[in-house]
Amino acid sequence: MKKTKIAILGAGAMGSLVGAFLVRGGADVILVDPYEAHMDTIRTTGLAMHINDETIYQQMPTCYRTEQAEPVDVVICLVKSLFTEKALSDAKALFKPTTLILTLQNGLGNADTISHLFSPDRILQGVMKITSQLNAPGELTSHILPNKTAIHIGTMNGNADAAETAQSLAAYWCKGGLQAEYHDNIENFIWGKAVNNIAINSVCAVARLNIGTFLSEPKGWFITEQCIREVIAVANAKGIVLDFDTVVNSIKENTIPKFGSHYPSTA
Repeated sequence: MKKTKIAILGAGAMGSLVGAFLVRGGADVILVDPYEAHMDTIRTTGLAMHINDETIYQQMPTCYRTEQAEPVDVVICLVKSLFTEKALSDAKALFKPTTLILTLQNGLGNADTISHLFSPDRILQGVMKITSQLNAPGELTSHILPNKTAIHIGTMNGNADAAETAQSLAAYWCKGGLQAEYHDNIENFIWGKAVNNIAINSVCAVARLNIGTFLSEPKGWFITEQCIREVIAVANAKGIVLDFDTVVNSIKENTIPKFGSHYPSTA
């Protein structure tokens, strides 16, 4: 079977991590990022990934600019959302008429932004439920929950060919050791991740505290609850079903015990 050619556009802590697991699953991957020291280390000696209680090394092809790469089958966009349109507009060298774009960026509306440049038929979207922090060029620390789905992906509009590619990407990740699933109702998962980002990451950024410290304070928890209620109200108005108690219990039972020491990137 022909390998799927994939470019990771924005290969920082998260992009290089998911790229490594695609390579381990058999995909043909190139990382694209202007951080030259990071790209050079990954290409020459490999990416050192400290994941849970083990360290994994993975070499990958890299480049600093898209002009140095060839057209691919899938571009995975992981640049900061503010720079999405410019990054994709400048990445013409990566695209064929059939190239698909997968956004795994945090937040809401990323697929809509990409649809300003590409047909929705060519757009995939998803969320990641993992953490990754860059320690040094070519070295990161990640926490991945065992036996839990780390990546959820789907299409923007249900296009059959795009869905087949999304399922293929999920298979590569699973084979490489990172659990991934395809969903027809991917918007539910995107909003489910967004409520956590808004209610936790944003307030931790303002307070400059890690998750556990902020949520251990009664006032911190009060602010988080109000954010959760507001996001759920908007989601429900859009037809996305989110439940307050389910979100709160997940934060108490999963997020705080497992990610309490984590500083969101904005913090």
